[in-house]
Amino acid sequence: MARPLYGALLVSYEGTESWAALEPLPATTEFNFRSAAYAIEWWLFGAFALFITVRWMRDNGRVPPTREDGA
Repeated sequence: MARPLYGALLVSYEGTESWAALEPLPATTEFNFRSAAYAIEWWLFGAFALFITVRWMRDNGRVPPTREDGA
């Protein structure tokens, strides 16, 4: 049986006769260190992937050294 991939959530700040309205949440301006660290982490992952890609391309583009004695 197929099920929806997401669930819906309905929020109203006005309410009706059968249910009470939610109070609006106060605006927050605090600094969330965990979110900032997570964002920096992904930039570091991207930089590392770029470094590995450039290194791999550089190493595979080099011509292997040849020996002078013909061996």
